[in-house]
Amino acid sequence: MQQVVFFVNTLEKSTEQPVLTSSWVYHYLYMKKYLPTALLVVFGLIILALIPPPERLTQPPVAIPVEGGTFAYEGITPCADCPGIQTRLTLTNSITGASGGTYELSLTYLERDVEPFVTQGEWDIERGSATDPDATVIVLDPNMPEKSQRYLRVNDTTIRQLDKEGNEIDTPLPMDLMLIESN
Repeated sequence: MQQVVFFVNTLEKSTEQPVLTSSWVYHYLYMKKYLPTALLVVFGLIILALIPPPERLTQPPVAIPVEGGTFAYEGITPCADCPGIQTRLTLTNSITGASGGTYELSLTYLERDVEPFVTQGEWDIERGSATDPDATVIVLDPNMPEKSQRYLRVNDTTIRQLDKEGNEIDTPLPMDLMLIESN
């Protein structure tokens, strides 16, 4: 017992790295220093393993709204300084069963003497909107977040324009486009 007390006192007074001669003293000091940290890490890993993954990661892919072919949606959306914007969105999918394809979006400002504004690009399907995790959302230009636009699939014949974050636009004005052509 005196040897252990002497050894501990020597450790406290010495500035050099001690050479531990007794294995149980070494293990005691080592465990005292690192055991709380090790237990905390193990406990944290157990907690993380018990948390379920986000729902978006566990949902199967969404069935696409078009099964090979072309679908055109049309409607009049609000305009700040004209009676409305005649909006026509044509989705093309040349591969049956594939998600996405190409699109053409034509915006014609009513009672304006300007050419229609036409954009083309790629579209894809996203599962979930800001308010409904089961919603089907058509995303135009999904690889360009600063340019992308979103449309909520309301039913088989109607899609609704969403804001950049995927929220429905809070307005009494119509934001819906109706299916006018499919082949």
